[in-house]
Amino acid sequence: MTNARRYVGPIDDDKAISTKQYINTTVTTLASTSVTAGDGLTGGGQLTANVTVTMGTPSSITSSSTNSVTSTSHTHAITGFSLDGHTHSYLALAGGTMTGVLTAQNNTSYTTKQVRNITLSTADPSGGANGDVWIKYTA
Repeated sequence: MTNARRYVGPIDDDKAISTKQYINTTVTTLASTSVTAGDGLTGGGQLTANVTVTMGTPSSITSSSTNSVTSTSHTHAITGFSLDGHTHSYLALAGGTMTGVLTAQNNTSYTTKQVRNITLSTADPSGGANGDVWIKYTA
Protein backbone atom coordinates (compact mmCIF):
# COMPACT_ATOMS: atom_id res chain seq x y z
CA MET A 1 0.00 0.00 0.00
CA THR A 2 1.95 2.98 -1.23
CA ASN A 3 -0.99 5.40 -1.54
CA ALA A 4 -0.48 8.39 0.77
CA ARG A 5 -4.20 8.74 1.65
CA ARG A 6 -5.19 7.15 4.94
CA TYR A 7 -8.57 6.96 6.66
CA VAL A 8 -9.11 5.71 10.20
CA GLY A 9 -12.64 5.09 11.38
CA PRO A 10 -15.91 3.72 10.05
CA ILE A 11 -16.88 4.25 6.44
CA ASP A 12 -20.09 6.22 6.47
CA ASP A 13 -22.28 7.20 3.58
CA ASP A 14 -21.25 10.81 4.08
CA LYS A 15 -17.58 10.05 3.22
CA ALA A 16 -16.41 10.74 -0.29
CA ILE A 17 -16.87 7.86 -2.74
CA SER A 18 -13.17 8.00 -3.64
CA THR A 19 -12.24 7.16 -0.03
CA LYS A 20 -14.54 4.12 -0.02
CA GLN A 21 -13.15 3.01 -3.35
CA TYR A 22 -9.58 3.38 -2.11
CA ILE A 23 -10.21 1.29 1.02
CA ASN A 24 -12.22 -1.35 -0.87
CA THR A 25 -9.53 -1.59 -3.56
CA THR A 26 -6.79 -2.02 -0.97
CA VAL A 27 -8.63 -4.82 0.88
CA THR A 28 -9.51 -6.56 -2.37
CA THR A 29 -5.91 -6.34 -3.61
CA LEU A 30 -4.53 -7.91 -0.40
CA ALA A 31 -7.15 -10.66 -0.44
CA SER A 32 -6.31 -11.62 -4.01
CA THR A 33 -2.52 -11.44 -3.58
CA SER A 34 -0.61 -14.45 -2.29
CA VAL A 35 2.93 -15.52 -1.49
CA THR A 36 3.99 -18.74 -3.19
CA ALA A 37 6.84 -20.78 -1.73
CA GLY A 38 9.32 -21.61 -4.48
CA ASP A 39 11.45 -24.74 -4.79
CA GLY A 40 13.06 -25.76 -1.53
CA LEU A 41 10.50 -23.76 0.46
CA THR A 42 7.18 -24.64 2.07
CA GLY A 43 4.28 -22.49 3.24
CA GLY A 44 2.94 -19.27 1.82
CA GLY A 45 -0.69 -18.38 1.15
CA GLN A 46 -3.03 -15.48 0.56
CA LEU A 47 -2.31 -12.18 2.28
CA THR A 48 -5.64 -12.11 4.10
CA ALA A 49 -3.58 -13.10 7.19
CA ASN A 50 0.08 -13.47 8.13
CA VAL A 51 1.88 -16.14 6.11
CA THR A 52 5.04 -18.09 6.82
CA VAL A 53 7.55 -19.36 4.30
CA THR A 54 9.89 -22.02 5.65
CA MET A 55 13.06 -23.46 4.14
CA GLY A 56 12.62 -27.17 3.46
CA THR A 57 14.60 -29.67 5.53
CA PRO A 58 17.90 -30.35 3.78
CA SER A 59 18.82 -33.83 2.65
CA SER A 60 21.95 -35.50 4.06
CA ILE A 61 25.21 -34.41 2.44
CA THR A 62 27.32 -37.16 0.91
CA SER A 63 30.54 -37.20 -1.09
CA SER A 64 28.44 -37.07 -4.26
CA SER A 65 25.96 -34.33 -3.21
CA THR A 66 25.25 -31.60 -5.74
CA ASN A 67 23.62 -28.20 -5.51
CA SER A 68 20.03 -29.30 -5.93
CA VAL A 69 16.54 -28.28 -4.91
CA THR A 70 13.22 -30.13 -4.85
CA SER A 71 9.78 -28.88 -3.93
CA THR A 72 10.44 -29.42 -0.19
CA SER A 73 14.20 -29.92 0.24
CA HIS A 74 17.68 -28.89 -0.89
CA THR A 75 21.28 -30.13 -0.91
CA HIS A 76 24.68 -28.52 -1.36
CA ALA A 77 27.74 -29.66 -3.26
CA ILE A 78 30.92 -30.25 -1.29
CA THR A 79 33.94 -28.65 -2.93
CA GLY A 80 37.57 -28.05 -2.09
CA PHE A 81 38.77 -31.63 -1.69
CA SER A 82 38.78 -34.94 -3.49
CA LEU A 83 37.78 -38.38 -2.27
CA ASP A 84 39.04 -40.11 -5.42
CA GLY A 85 41.85 -42.53 -4.59
CA HIS A 86 41.79 -41.47 -0.93
CA THR A 87 41.88 -44.40 1.48
CA HIS A 88 42.88 -45.04 5.08
CA SER A 89 44.60 -48.24 6.12
CA TYR A 90 44.35 -49.51 9.66
CA LEU A 91 45.46 -52.46 11.71
CA ALA A 92 42.43 -54.42 12.88
CA LEU A 93 42.01 -54.75 16.65
CA ALA A 94 41.94 -58.54 16.26
CA GLY A 95 45.40 -58.52 14.71
CA GLY A 96 46.97 -58.29 11.31
CA THR A 97 50.23 -57.43 9.59
CA MET A 98 51.67 -53.95 9.94
CA THR A 99 53.31 -52.92 6.67
CA GLY A 100 54.80 -49.59 7.69
CA VAL A 101 56.72 -47.88 10.49
CA LEU A 102 54.83 -47.41 13.75
CA THR A 103 56.02 -44.68 16.08
CA ALA A 104 54.77 -44.94 19.66
CA GLN A 105 53.82 -42.07 21.90
CA ASN A 106 56.60 -41.19 24.36
CA ASN A 107 55.76 -41.13 28.07
CA THR A 108 56.98 -42.23 31.48
CA SER A 109 54.13 -44.58 32.36
CA TYR A 110 56.40 -47.62 32.53
CA THR A 111 54.00 -49.91 34.40
CA THR A 112 51.21 -49.69 31.80
CA LYS A 113 51.10 -52.12 28.88
CA GLN A 114 51.66 -50.15 25.70
CA VAL A 115 53.59 -49.96 22.46
CA ARG A 116 57.18 -48.78 22.82
CA ASN A 117 59.66 -47.44 20.27
CA ILE A 118 62.38 -50.12 20.10
CA THR A 119 65.67 -49.55 18.31
CA LEU A 120 68.04 -52.47 17.54
CA SER A 121 71.52 -51.24 16.64
CA THR A 122 75.24 -52.01 16.84
CA ALA A 123 75.84 -48.34 17.81
CA ASP A 124 75.64 -46.78 21.25
CA PRO A 125 72.23 -45.26 22.15
CA SER A 126 71.65 -41.71 20.93
CA GLY A 127 68.62 -39.51 20.66
CA GLY A 128 65.28 -41.01 21.60
CA ALA A 129 62.83 -39.94 24.28
CA ASN A 130 61.29 -41.15 27.52
CA GLY A 131 59.96 -44.69 27.18
CA ASP A 132 62.06 -45.63 24.15
CA VAL A 133 63.98 -48.93 24.30
CA TRP A 134 67.46 -49.17 22.67
CA ILE A 135 69.04 -52.61 22.32
CA LYS A 136 72.73 -52.64 21.34
CA TYR A 137 73.97 -55.87 19.87
CA THR A 138 77.29 -57.12 18.46
CA ALA A 139 77.28 -58.14 14.82
